[in-house]
Amino acid sequence: MPLLATVLQMTPIYKAPGNGYRYFRLYGSDWRVFGSANPQLTKVEFFDGGIGGTKYPAVSMTGPSAPSPLVARGSAEEIHPAWQAFDDNSATVWMGPYADVEQWIEIDLGFGNEIQPDSIRLTSSYNVPGGAPDTIAVKASNTGAFAGEEVTLVSASSIGWSSMSQQILWPLSY
Repeated sequence: MPLLATVLQMTPIYKAPGNGYRYFRLYGSDWRVFGSANPQLTKVEFFDGGIGGTKYPAVSMTGPSAPSPLVARGSAEEIHPAWQAFDDNSATVWMGPYADVEQWIEIDLGFGNEIQPDSIRLTSSYNVPGGAPDTIAVKASNTGAFAGEEVTLVSASSIGWSSMSQQILWPLSY
């Protein structure tokens, strides 16, 4: 099945100048769940230099903290763990518990690996068009606390996923 790629032209809320960020957290809510679908995403990718530029994480994850120094985690006990959204494998997914509440997944790039991406691309699940968030916020932090020190890089609502394995790209700018 071919991928449907969509680029949404949204105004980023904030992107601070500097050396970059270590932690990135994707918040999702208003999950478009159909039937017994759970909140899920196949891929979460950050880019520096656009789609043709450097992709982060630069290596595919193979476990919740592998390869080192990468660490991925989620807000709730997961059916399929958060690291699977960062494994660059279109046959795996991150899947949270069935719920219509805000959930998040996070990547820690490790000390000394801070980045300042200019875009984020999400890929919806390969098995149902639903399960993807209709509202998102992407936040970045250097402490990982996400207790007020973080910055919001982009926020979007009424996304309207329409197909399986759909990719949507949100540009971030300085």
